[in-house]
Amino acid sequence: MRPKLKGIIRTVWIASGIAATAWLYVGFQAAGVPDDAVKSDRQTTVVAGPDGLDFRSLTNPKRSSLIFLPGGMVDPVAYAPLLKGIAGMGYRAHLLYLPLRCACTDSQTRELFESIRRVIDSEPD
Repeated sequence: MRPKLKGIIRTVWIASGIAATAWLYVGFQAAGVPDDAVKSDRQTTVVAGPDGLDFRSLTNPKRSSLIFLPGGMVDPVAYAPLLKGIAGMGYRAHLLYLPLRCACTDSQTRELFESIRRVIDSEPD
């Protein structure tokens, strides 16, 4: 193959990879989630932290908690209405952020488990 043709093929290949990655990122954005899903109200306090969102019940709090891991590549905010509803029933719910929206590598998996450990350690006894 001629060098010029190889350069064109390489450029198209790289551009296609970047475009596919951008399309996946945009395609998995949360849509139709009400703004108040991530805001505190009379029943639930929503706290944003470095590891994710924490939904705490203000009425009838129970001792049990839920740690929720969103689907790979999915915007975690898409699950906020579900977890706010769980918190409204009295359970503390933690919505963790995945590193780069997935835990595909060993380092990302370790980072995710460190986040889970921090959440568990922050729970009241």
